[in-house]
Amino acid sequence: MENDQNEIKKTYVNLMALKQNLPKSLNIEDKYANMFNNELDRLITIGFKIEDFKIPLQEIKKIFESGNYVIGEQYYSDEKYVDREIILMKLDAILAYFSISNPETKIGFKID
Repeated sequence: MENDQNEIKKTYVNLMALKQNLPKSLNIEDKYANMFNNELDRLITIGFKIEDFKIPLQEIKKIFESGNYVIGEQYYSDEKYVDREIILMKLDAILAYFSISNPETKIGFKID
């Protein structure tokens, strides 16, 4: 159990660091998506059911670089990328999951 808590803490701080240091570009290199998914895999191996939070492989793709519309050719990057918004959305979701998983956290809607 202590080892599990250690793995949870390591994953949480690594995800926070990823979010805080994510490049500002619109297209983020796939290495960052892989880092994110690897951190979730760490928790999945100890029994967490969080597969839904992973960045889907179809979101990691080559991006259009140029083309010749006259002859219909399109050229794509050699590297794969993921949209920044996708990574940020997934990061926010899993970090929120951490925060509401605390038994002392109250979940609900406030009606004024």
